Amino acid sequence: MRIYEEIIKIRGLHDEQEMIEAYNAVGGGPGKEGFISRIVIETIIKNDFEMTIDIKKLLDEVDDNGDGEIQYGEFKKILEVKRKLANKN
Repeated sequence: MRIYEEIIKIRGLHDEQEMIEAYNAVGGGPGKEGFISRIVIETIIKNDFEMTIDIKKLLDEVDDNGDGEIQYGEFKKILEVKRKLANKN
């Protein structure tokens, strides 16, 4: 099991530090720095999160500056969407 899957499944990302750890695990820079490419995020959402949503639309909505790079704040929004979807099921 990949580290970010383990963090999400076991701990549920209940606090800021856990979200930062997940961000770092999927390629974000130290702390809240750096970015993750849309391609990486799309792959994670499709293959690992198994979310049945319009991924392109979600990324368009969270990519605040439209640069195609997912910074920490934008990544956090994705995890919050995943949490809401998980709570519905």
